[in-house]
Amino acid sequence: MTRPEQRLTDFLRSRGFAWLLTVVATTAACISFIRPMPATPSDMGLWLPSPGLWLTDPAASFVCALAGSLATGLVMVAVNRVFNLLRTVSVLFAGLFMLLQSATPTELTRFSGAPLLALTMLLSMTALYASYQSPSNTRRVFLVFMLVTVGTMFQYGFLPFLIVAFIGCNQMRLLNFKCLLAALTGIAAPLWCCMATGIIDPMAMRLPPVPDPHLFFSLPVAPKLTVATAVSLTAGLVCGTLNLMKVISMNARTRAMHGFLAATGIASGLLCIMDFNNVVFYAGLLNACTAFQVAFTVRLYGHRRAYIAVLALTAACLSCILWTLTT
Repeated sequence: MTRPEQRLTDFLRSRGFAWLLTVVATTAACISFIRPMPATPSDMGLWLPSPGLWLTDPAASFVCALAGSLATGLVMVAVNRVFNLLRTVSVLFAGLFMLLQSATPTELTRFSGAPLLALTMLLSMTALYASYQSPSNTRRVFLVFMLVTVGTMFQYGFLPFLIVAFIGCNQMRLLNFKCLLAALTGIAAPLWCCMATGIIDPMAMRLPPVPDPHLFFSLPVAPKLTVATAVSLTAGLVCGTLNLMKVISMNARTRAMHGFLAATGIASGLLCIMDFNNVVFYAGLLNACTAFQVAFTVRLYGHRRAYIAVLALTAACLSCILWTLTT
């Protein structure tokens, strides 16, 4: 790699570039907010009102959506700092996450359950990473399953991530009878407490709707949302595959952590495809996992022109943003 290419790589991995992407994303969100906001696929809870219905004031919804994404980026930085997930102090992934969020219509302009899912799964990663090879530490396992279960009451999209949490327990070598009991207790406890206090009625559970292509693609925002999600999916898949070739030769702890990250990204990507009517809900977590994978690719393949991946993703996101703002 030539000296100019090395300088470019160093700039892309710098804090300045991450802040630049964050400013671009925030600016795009502000411009999108002052324009008429398009309708998006609606979400629903199994029993309680979904997060998308919590705020009726557009300004409050915008502030909370932006704050939720910024909080997700900060938690991503904390996870990497504490567990050295990407083996780098670069915060490139935080800037890429914000850029991916701004490329996905309404992610930064309208509050939904998306940031809550991303934060819940990042906190679950933190709890399970900290419990690696400590099956007797069941309190964190209980906490993970309790958080996801509480989420299902407000948004049915949390439900598949109970399976992802079990995969995470297996990756962290925690699965035994005590772990299974803690997980089942974490699932049952919030449901039992809410039913006992009358907060939810088991007979009033709302089943998730069957995905309807006609309903989804009749929305004006559907093409832009589909393209933005496809960009994130493609980048995550390509970079995740490249990273896998390197991760398999690393130590067991690193393989376990990246295995859980990969499982979370794959699950969110598959759910974006299978439950496309609720794609807005899964997009935030998908963007977070993609940002991690792209930044890790730059760390592993920095000497082999990995900057191309960052530039290509940045160009694709900026194209999506311009498309959204000009039509």
